[in-house]
Amino acid sequence: EVMRKFFFLFLFLIFSIPVYGVEFVNFDYKNEYLEPGKTYDLWVVIQAEEEMNNSVVGIYPYGVGSQYIEILKGKDYIGYLPEGVIDVGHFFIHIKEGTPSGDYKVVVYCNYTRDGKKYSNNRVFEIPVRGKPALTLEYTPLIEEGMNRIYIVIKNEGTGTAQDVKIRFEEGENIYALSEGYIPY
Repeated sequence: EVMRKFFFLFLFLIFSIPVYGVEFVNFDYKNEYLEPGKTYDLWVVIQAEEEMNNSVVGIYPYGVGSQYIEILKGKDYIGYLPEGVIDVGHFFIHIKEGTPSGDYKVVVYCNYTRDGKKYSNNRVFEIPVRGKPALTLEYTPLIEEGMNRIYIVIKNEGTGTAQDVKIRFEEGENIYALSEGYIPY
């Protein structure tokens, strides 16, 4: 338990060390997770470690995220920032329809000039996307009198994982239930 607390304190200290020039203070999308087919506002809060001119904050998807995240507004011009001042970049992203559940990476960058020289800092953040399950059943269409074996195939054709799936059969007073834990997309 002590080692665990030390480990988290160590990670906090590493990630809270300011980057020379600009610090990425916050990355916010106002939702616990994002859903396919929807458009979201995204905010990036930066703080100038030194006086900065011509500051531009931008975002772009990284890795597999570039297939599923569409950037509708990916740059925000901030301009001049005195040392220690905080400002916010505002962006619009769209999660494409059919995006599978996963954590997708987004690069946040800040380009600026200081003392007539151009600089750029960046940081990678993750966006959790959770799709919706869409279950379909395939089963034996003909049930005859007497005893029957029924084969049911459950498919998840959605983009999210179905959880706690239960199938119930009712026959008068008798209820038969099957239960599966998870059915991935």
